[in-house]
Amino acid sequence: MHGNAASFLERKAYIFLAGILAVSFCLKILLLIYLHQKDPELLLTLDAEGYIRLAKTIIETGTFSISPELLGVPETIRTPGYPLFVALGYSLFGYSNVGVILLQILISLLTIFFAFKIALSLANKSIGVITAGLMALDVLSFDFTIRIMAETLFTFIILLIFLTGIKLIKTRGNLLYALILGILTAAATQIRPINYFLFVFLILFFAVYGLVKHWKAAKTILCSVLILIPPIILIGGWQYRNYRLTGYSDFSTIANINMYFFRAAGITALQEGKTLQEIQKRFDYGTYYQKLLDNKKKMPEILHEWNEAGLAIVKQHPWLLAKMQLKGMISVIIRPGGSAITHIFGYDLNMLQKDLSNSEIADMLGKPFKISVYAALFYLFVLYAGIMSWFINLFKAKKIDSIYILLLALAAYFILISGGPEGDSRFRIPIMPLLAIISAQGWGRVAGS
Repeated sequence: MHGNAASFLERKAYIFLAGILAVSFCLKILLLIYLHQKDPELLLTLDAEGYIRLAKTIIETGTFSISPELLGVPETIRTPGYPLFVALGYSLFGYSNVGVILLQILISLLTIFFAFKIALSLANKSIGVITAGLMALDVLSFDFTIRIMAETLFTFIILLIFLTGIKLIKTRGNLLYALILGILTAAATQIRPINYFLFVFLILFFAVYGLVKHWKAAKTILCSVLILIPPIILIGGWQYRNYRLTGYSDFSTIANINMYFFRAAGITALQEGKTLQEIQKRFDYGTYYQKLLDNKKKMPEILHEWNEAGLAIVKQHPWLLAKMQLKGMISVIIRPGGSAITHIFGYDLNMLQKDLSNSEIADMLGKPFKISVYAALFYLFVLYAGIMSWFINLFKAKKIDSIYILLLALAAYFILISGGPEGDSRFRIPIMPLLAIISAQGWGRVAGS
């Protein structure tokens, strides 16, 4: 991108962006057609059936019950954000999963566009084009757009959170942006509970930022209050709803389930040299949902027992917990996304793994699959090489803009919170726009753009 090449990319940036968006759209539509024709169930992998059940319950009963058949039994594992999105798609297109995915394809294109605009505002048009290209080439983001899963919507909201944070920094504490930031953070938490602690981080970040930048004390306090109010209403309100209907006051029962069936089970697996799945089977992981249904009145006590049992194991083995968390974070960062590649080839990896080993699956799918895995690994190499270039230049400059501190802190939050035995490459999807923005700038510096 030296000289004329960089100048050409700069001049034709919007043409390149239009091309990236058009190709991304066409490929996603083709994948949607292929998977739907091969087997419509391929659109419903992982947690999709639960989201669909809740969306239909919302439409048919106007409640967030477990199902229309169990009207009045409140859902406490899933939060309402993504089921409401699916319900919106069903309201527009009928009970059509294809319609919901078409909405997700639109959102994925908006994510690429906003990532371009952010990179443009931070650097230049050529960096924006590289950012958009890196986003479009990510196999995980590409594939999960064609599933009834929350990743695409959640990623878009996280990018909007970063964009609003930039606006709050650049406007020196405009109170409207503080309120929008609180609303987006609360909304993202309703989509995926992993976002639960983010509002605390944002309040601390902007409190410190306001102090360093010598904002008036009243403005700093007001910013913090406006960021806090929406989470109090939307997150605290949901916790009150859970307590009023079930006696369970946490935001989602998934935290207790993960504590016992993943963290405690993961530590036990490490101790005994067994697989996580073997220990989960011993812990009756496959029947936990039915156990909660069969003991609705005792659900708080059962969840408390799981949490206490999990905590007891975790507290006894802090080093194993740290090892497990680190391993999960590394998986989030470096795994190429084998399940996504398998899905693009028209198979559900979880179903295949019931009868075949990973090596047998690779042999069954053949050379094209192996080439695709190598391509995904090469993509990650390119992505992280750009990030390393950016960091090297950062150390040379010996200074960093506050916007990049916010970006890095957001990325770190999701990597840290995604660790553990449940850590999976798909948890990288929400921070892919942030990583792409940094990587693009690193490659731009290498090329002299």
